[in-house]
Amino acid sequence: MSTRPTPDDPALARQYPLAEPGDASSFPDQAQRPFPRERVFPRPLARPAEPQPARLDALFASAPVPLACLDSLGRIRDLNLAGAALLGSALDALRDAPLTMWMEPGEVEGFFAHLLAVLERGGRQTLDGRLRDRLGGHRDVRLISTRHGEGPNPLCLTAILDITEQRRGEERLRRDDAFGNALLRALPMEAAVLDRSGLVVAVNEGWQRSARQGGAEVRLTVGIGLDFVRTCRQAVRQAGDSGEVGAALGGVTAVLSGASPSFALEYGETCPEGPRWFSLTAIALPEPIGGALLTRTEVTALKVAEDTARRWEAGPAHAARVNAVGALSCALIHELAQPLATLGFSGDTALTLVRSGAATPEQVIPLLERIDAQATRAGELVRRLRGFMRRGTAEKGPIDLVATLHEGADLVRPQLAEKRVELILEVPTGPVAVLADQIQVEQVLVNLVNNAIEAMEQAGSPRREVRVQLGWAGDACLVTVRDTGPGLAAGRYEQVFDAFETGKPSGLGMGLAISRTLIQGHGGHLWADPDASGGAAFHFTLPAGPTP
Repeated sequence: MSTRPTPDDPALARQYPLAEPGDASSFPDQAQRPFPRERVFPRPLARPAEPQPARLDALFASAPVPLACLDSLGRIRDLNLAGAALLGSALDALRDAPLTMWMEPGEVEGFFAHLLAVLERGGRQTLDGRLRDRLGGHRDVRLISTRHGEGPNPLCLTAILDITEQRRGEERLRRDDAFGNALLRALPMEAAVLDRSGLVVAVNEGWQRSARQGGAEVRLTVGIGLDFVRTCRQAVRQAGDSGEVGAALGGVTAVLSGASPSFALEYGETCPEGPRWFSLTAIALPEPIGGALLTRTEVTALKVAEDTARRWEAGPAHAARVNAVGALSCALIHELAQPLATLGFSGDTALTLVRSGAATPEQVIPLLERIDAQATRAGELVRRLRGFMRRGTAEKGPIDLVATLHEGADLVRPQLAEKRVELILEVPTGPVAVLADQIQVEQVLVNLVNNAIEAMEQAGSPRREVRVQLGWAGDACLVTVRDTGPGLAAGRYEQVFDAFETGKPSGLGMGLAISRTLIQGHGGHLWADPDASGGAAFHFTLPAGPTP
């Protein structure tokens, strides 16, 4: 029965002389110290293992993977060229060198446990560790070992895989994940990360808190694993009408598929405490990660502030409209007086005929038709005035700009007739769609035409003409109002839009300032320049819209 040799066994020391700690003389090509004697755990050996037979030479020479044959003391009995390149020395200098020379002291014990497991139990064993390279750095390696040979002196055949780049990649992913998770936690709004298929893979505390407060079921509260796209599709099918859920589904799906880089949607919810508004956004995540970052932010306070601001803006605009009607009052009274007088005369005539008993249908019917036409004319004028003076916030929507210009022109026709001014409308015969509030567009047109009328009246212009033209400026509709008055003095083309800036004795100087504000609120521009005829030209643009 053999006995376990010890590191101090003279026979073993004579056959395999080990260097003392810190002594590199036995391995002239190595600057690292060998593993200290007192920590070697050899297996029982009847005799030292002999070098591998020649049949392994071809395998070692051709293998691109570093391969080494180790004995029970961890010494290199054979090594291929790839292994020598990894360890950074010539083959002859590496044979019989302990592999532990390239290990940190803290990893040696684990290496010998791995080595003994291979030699005693056989099978395939794996160990991850680090080896020093010839430049003084470290390489992350994975040892994949199996026992080779039978009898009392088997060897450990080990593939030494360099996994440095793999470890670096894993570390980068860990850092990126940690950074992404920290960023997700820091977001003040509800946030979730979707993979390419729409599955929720991460959520923040805001998402979970909102789900808990809303009484959602557990799977929605946890969030992770929820199929967002499938949930939206089910909601659309149950509702029978796509609406906002359908819009969210389409937008998020477009981002996930790469068809769109981002998507945003504002929608409202009815809650016991009142209406609430939310903004839903989806932003595509860069490759190779893919997927999307989904956020939901409550914007109720912002909506309330916007509504308050619109109401404040509506006040001056309404006052300006009332002031415009005041300026037109005399002409409007005259305009109403004519149909009312016709109504009275026609009514008296019809009554006289009926009371005489000699009235025939041929006599009465024309009188009634005249009464109906004049009543319609007066009612239409009152309707337009009521709409023009209506107080309220802007209601933007698709409107026909051609019809709106005709409506505005009808409002100022009495003033035009009184001041002997000719109005020329140069507009297309068909509809032109814009996205705007009809009353506010009429207000701007009425203000510009009134200014032109008053300028020509004050200057005593012999030729009094206002021309309203409708055209295009790129993708926007362009309305131009030209007059044949005295025009504007040099340097006043921008100054006239200042508040309280006026050239009229009784004017407040707010009309053009409010008009510019209204047009800018529609995403357009209002400006002035000299006209070739010698008068002034005012232009404003409005964004094109869908057909009303």
